Amino acid sequence: MQEVKTRIVLNHHRGGVFADNQTHQIIKSRIDERDSAIELLRIICMLFVVIQHVVNYSIFPEIEQADGHWTIGSYVAQCSKGFLCVAVDCFVLISGYFGIKFKLRHIANLYLTCAFYNLFAYVIHILLDDAVIGKSLILNVVFPFSHSTLWFINCYVMLFFYAPLLNAAVAYLNKKQHLIVILSLVFTNVYLGNFWQAPLYDLNGLSILNFMLLYLIGRYVNLYISQDTINMHRWLWLIIYVGCALFAGIGSDFDHIYHWTFWRGFTYNSLQMIFGALALFLFAKSFRFHSRTINWIAVSTLAIYLGHEHAYVNHHLYRFIAELADTFFVEPYSLAVDAVCRLLYGIVISVIIAAILVLFDKIRILLMKPIWKVYDKLVPKIFNKFVKPLFNKWYL
Repeated sequence: MQEVKTRIVLNHHRGGVFADNQTHQIIKSRIDERDSAIELLRIICMLFVVIQHVVNYSIFPEIEQADGHWTIGSYVAQCSKGFLCVAVDCFVLISGYFGIKFKLRHIANLYLTCAFYNLFAYVIHILLDDAVIGKSLILNVVFPFSHSTLWFINCYVMLFFYAPLLNAAVAYLNKKQHLIVILSLVFTNVYLGNFWQAPLYDLNGLSILNFMLLYLIGRYVNLYISQDTINMHRWLWLIIYVGCALFAGIGSDFDHIYHWTFWRGFTYNSLQMIFGALALFLFAKSFRFHSRTINWIAVSTLAIYLGHEHAYVNHHLYRFIAELADTFFVEPYSLAVDAVCRLLYGIVISVIIAAILVLFDKIRILLMKPIWKVYDKLVPKIFNKFVKPLFNKWYL
């Protein structure tokens, strides 16, 4: 038990899903210690998110034709989703593996980042839609957590606040008890919620319940699965990931043909998505290398999500991508070749979008430096004088 607690402390400083740039500045001497294999996984998963959105809303926006029949593109889109949809679950597993440490600086960084990109989205809204500054703008910028249109941010913020309780519970659970808690959440979240779609349970995995399950699975892997075991089964993890992806994609194709009422292949709390995400994470964890470039890019993974998916940005972005695709992909491509080429086009466009947003985020980080100087000068003093005495077990 002492070994488990020691491992918790050693991994506690790692933080959450998205690497915190300001924390990097504080522990700059340790930046080379970051496992670039996991940082690369963050980047790949965020690319998966962008590709999934581009494919769904720009490349193949209509899965069914007006007569209810599927095109070749419909099948290509569904099969590709099996490989892409694990990204969200994988992000939360990474948080669980390293453990979220509740720090005021972390939550402040998340708040300022979300507020900045909400403001950015409203500038786009004003310029392109002739919108005017109103109450909704102020609320979205000043209160980005409670008024966010992005479900992931809402769930992740809740997980951030629940993390101290989850970490405390994990510290005092043995291996068997930890596994029982995970299986209990699987029963309520996957069996009752996803499979049977029971009332009052999470149907799609877009909730704190699914995030808590994934977080605890990540902690379990950290504490009880050795690196040697992970390395030994490297290619097994890859096979499981590919198998789960194909199962989800092909299963959705059969669902269209046979109308399976129980099939929910791409929901984040389905077994195939959870196992696929876990297998992909373990495959990445079986490698270890260091790259300053990858670590530098990984700091801005959250920016990629916030920058392209806000409601005031995405409809302009997806319409532009769709119109551009229609100018490129015309005859003489066959239906099958055209579908594959469109998918490749979506991947290339997604990489370009991600690269632009990473560079844009580096500008944001520079602009935020004066704010962080004020924060470092004033907030710790205020916190230590007025807040810390009330919550002496919490710390910056």
